[in-house]
Amino acid sequence: MNFISKFGLIVFLMLATSTQAQTLIVKAFERNSISGVAPSPTINIGGKESIEPANNTNPSYFFYLIASNALHVSIEQVWIKQACFSAKLTPLKTQTILLKNSSDSTTISATKNTSLWQIQVLGKSTKIVNQQKLQRLISKNNLLVMLKDTKGRRYTRIIPQIIELEAERLQ
Repeated sequence: MNFISKFGLIVFLMLATSTQAQTLIVKAFERNSISGVAPSPTINIGGKESIEPANNTNPSYFFYLIASNALHVSIEQVWIKQACFSAKLTPLKTQTILLKNSSDSTTISATKNTSLWQIQVLGKSTKIVNQQKLQRLISKNNLLVMLKDTKGRRYTRIIPQIIELEAERLQ
């Protein structure tokens, strides 16, 4: 091979490896819980009955990250409905998650070159990074996830509307 052929091959390989997109996809779901006790009617002044609507308890959130196998990231912050939370990533042993809903189910799957991670929300966070820069994104979206890789690059993933699953009935 002459010099030009070797140089062309090197350039081609560099372009091929640099143009591979890093996969970072966030999937977000929430499920409300409804008390299993039926609301009792109250009689107001004047003899009218009214039934107070049942209070939903805090929703359960199910957040998943599908990431390239070669990409090692950690979570900096998670903003859920304009509130900041700390969270951690937990690798899942299974590559497919099935979330059951009333009439259908949602399946989340990782492909051959990706891994499936669960984003576990730990609690409210007081450590807030770059709130001014993100204020517009935070106010317009139900979920904002800030990630950072081992090379210091930051990634922001937003979900305008968290998918609501059928409510769970509690006893």
